[in-house]
Amino acid sequence: MAKTIEAFKRAFQKKFASNEKNFEIRKGKVEAALTEMAGAVAHLEKLAHPEAGTYRTALTGLRTQVANATALSKADAKTAFKNLDSVKDEARDKAKEARTLAKKTPMPVTLADGGTAKLYMPDIPGFTGLDDGKKDAVTKKLTEKISKGREMLDTVLYGDDIDDLPPPSREDVANLMWAIKSKAQEMTGEPYERGALTIPDPDNRLRKYLDKSTEVYGRDSSHIKEQQAKVGGQARGIDFYEGVNEEEGSIENLDLLLPSGMRTVLYQQVETGKGEPRLYLKMETESARFNPTFRKREDTPESRALTGDDVPRAILHLGNLIKSKIGMSQGEDKDLKGFREKVASEIKDPYKKALDLAKKGSPEAYAILKRGAVEVHQISANIDAVAAAKCAVDEKTYAALYNVYDTIAKTFGQQDIDARIGGEVVVDDNTLKGPVEAVDPTEALQTISGLGAAIDRLSFDYDTTKTLRATLVKIRKEADKLKRSSAMQNGDVAEAMKDLEGKAKDLAELVKRRVQWDKGSIDKGELAKWMRRNGVPGGLQDSFAKALSKVHDPKLPTIPFKTLDAVYDSVVVVKEDALVGVLQTMVGKVEACQHTDEEADLRTVYENCQSAIRLARRALPDSKLVVSHVAALQDKMAPLGRLITNMANA
Repeated sequence: MAKTIEAFKRAFQKKFASNEKNFEIRKGKVEAALTEMAGAVAHLEKLAHPEAGTYRTALTGLRTQVANATALSKADAKTAFKNLDSVKDEARDKAKEARTLAKKTPMPVTLADGGTAKLYMPDIPGFTGLDDGKKDAVTKKLTEKISKGREMLDTVLYGDDIDDLPPPSREDVANLMWAIKSKAQEMTGEPYERGALTIPDPDNRLRKYLDKSTEVYGRDSSHIKEQQAKVGGQARGIDFYEGVNEEEGSIENLDLLLPSGMRTVLYQQVETGKGEPRLYLKMETESARFNPTFRKREDTPESRALTGDDVPRAILHLGNLIKSKIGMSQGEDKDLKGFREKVASEIKDPYKKALDLAKKGSPEAYAILKRGAVEVHQISANIDAVAAAKCAVDEKTYAALYNVYDTIAKTFGQQDIDARIGGEVVVDDNTLKGPVEAVDPTEALQTISGLGAAIDRLSFDYDTTKTLRATLVKIRKEADKLKRSSAMQNGDVAEAMKDLEGKAKDLAELVKRRVQWDKGSIDKGELAKWMRRNGVPGGLQDSFAKALSKVHDPKLPTIPFKTLDAVYDSVVVVKEDALVGVLQTMVGKVEACQHTDEEADLRTVYENCQSAIRLARRALPDSKLVVSHVAALQDKMAPLGRLITNMANA
């Protein structure tokens, strides 16, 4: 009997221990889900999301249930396990809801130019594992990257000749990717981790700029093969493996970090719809630098040298391709939507059915419908062409085509069909460049006048290449906004815009010469002749041409009139009222010029005005009063400068 009782005790203890072990395992899984939920709730609370309180209450309730089950487990592990089992599914479901909501809730940031952008948790590798201080620091740095990227994007889209821009560093390219992805997520209204996008690329300027990178390489790509046969369409890549710690999934180098911890950028030129050039961009996890069968075309830049890492990375890239072909996961975040250029079966299959029907019952329509690749813009264009040709279409084919057209419209809307390949993000002109605003003609004329005056105030010998280029970008960007507005229907506005574009073109030519001057690749005499011959825009004509022979010697003054420059060199402090007095005197001298037609006298006044401005800018650059008087003097000088140029060319 005693042995039986002892055996029963051992069996009971073993079973109880087993229940305890199972309870602890289940508890660990539930607590892991609640820990993840707690991080998501804290993020929602920081962003003041209206649902944060609801999830905080749910989290508290679930934790109470876990605590109650834990207390019960000491006496009755089996019952405690059952109680905890009922908590498990609710904990996982609520954790997933909170996690997904946190991922899709934007973090608004203010950019350097006062504009705004949105960051999302999935953009930032390892974000949930950072403490609040590091989260704020990383967010600040990424905001700077978006700001720099947008500034660079403006320079590329609106600036001077791409050939005159310095090659982009990988940090420059990474900044561009952050800026462009923030634009893409404006279009989607939600974050994505993996996917493709296209953006407008007038004159292929962005593609040409990226081609200047010393780290670029040509590569094969399985994406949009039909587009690769066109000029500029061969795929290129630039790698960023240093940005993220692969093993930990955390940030390694913020300067070289791509969104969502991607490690390479694929880009290639595409033409869709109306033949307008766009740039296809896709950030991927693995690069494809090595390919023994790859053949570079003449229009593809020279590839960077192979490294020891390129072969294993290319093998991993091939593995990912195989996984995608057979439907295996590549580690995608299942909480987020993917955006790929593949045409969805809901569109492609019905279109193929319509083709089969047309081949049998509507041969004239079939000849049109089979044109081009099976891409959304082409499908839409083919259906429109059938309607325009007024082909005889049988009832079944008509119904099938209507179904396809209706599916496209419901899936994507109408605004971006001409630019769409498949399910990729199509960044439109207004998202990339800024929305079109309502501007009345009077306001438009004032804006154009102000932009022209900004050009007139520039000085070749004072303003740097960076300043000249930045002004050109600003002029063209603001002009582009006006050109996309209804104000352009006004004749006076259209005429004023032509004049402004002429000035901007002259300024672009001047920037080109300034770059040549900086590089030492233009002769001083040739530059002087060009300035005199072209009568550079507005106030840009100045003493530079006359002083060219002295510029190369830093010991000599850079202008022929020394008086005011000597004042700056000989005193420690220049009083504000004294400077204002000098500037006002110069305004009076310019106004008095209307009473003389002697070119030499006019030049003397003009050059002394420039010396006064130079002194003011050196001595008190931050004085608002001085700055306003400088602007007033420059406005007076602009017509005087034009008069001198006309007299010289007469």
